[in-house]
Amino acid sequence: MSSIDASHARALSKIVVIGATGRLGKCIRPHWKDLPVLWQSRRVEHGFETVDILNDPKGMRQLINGADAVLCLAGETYKPNANMALNVDLARAVLDAARDTAAGRVFLASSAAVYGATTGILTEDGPAIPQSDYGRAKLDMEHMAQAHAHPYTALRIGNIAGADAILAGWTPGMALDQLEDGRAPRRSYIGLETLARVLIGLMRQSDLPNRLNVATPGPVGMDSLLDAAGLAYVYRTPATAVIGCVNLCTKRLQNHVKLMPEDSAPETMVAQWRRSQDIQ
Repeated sequence: MSSIDASHARALSKIVVIGATGRLGKCIRPHWKDLPVLWQSRRVEHGFETVDILNDPKGMRQLINGADAVLCLAGETYKPNANMALNVDLARAVLDAARDTAAGRVFLASSAAVYGATTGILTEDGPAIPQSDYGRAKLDMEHMAQAHAHPYTALRIGNIAGADAILAGWTPGMALDQLEDGRAPRRSYIGLETLARVLIGLMRQSDLPNRLNVATPGPVGMDSLLDAAGLAYVYRTPATAVIGCVNLCTKRLQNHVKLMPEDSAPETMVAQWRRSQDIQ
């Protein structure tokens, strides 16, 4: 079923976002203000449901019970001494709670990092050979979910413009690695508003695959993104081997949600990032 046919999209009466205080949750929240969302946090914070994912299974079941969809953003990211095994443990706890309450599909935040240095157009059924501890942990999470009884979709999310190291991490004098063609590395990107729209579109579907790349069609140069934002940078010779291009295939995604040509434009992504800054 395709969300392009909106007449068949199901209504959502309860969405639960697990790990909502992280970077991705903060990006999505301003765009979902009018939706029936419960936002989970391990710490007590205003506007959030306080539940310890690993140590309060009863609380997790109560939170997830009756949810049409559960978005699991909880997990470790790139940081020193991170316990990457938590990516598997947290996802398992969410899937267990959803299974025990017959909740709707669980969407697990995976990453394009599972592909590693694989070249060409990266498809969900193609090779996944992660090179980083983070990528390996996300692939381990996917393998765990595959053996679980509850319906899930692992979202292999590309770079998010405005929640990345380029726009969000820009500083004066920023240096970008220069490839042999004279340009900076290219990555599959998605804008903040587009991401929020895509996620809701997927949640309204009843028939989804277990793995989905989440990005807009075609890779975007990191330098092109900064050019669109009017942010200065310099090129540098890479100190180590650099993955020149990460190009996620979005054909499967577009069977379920509609992406417009302008969604892939760096100018669109920059405009969405700036609007998001205004409403946060």
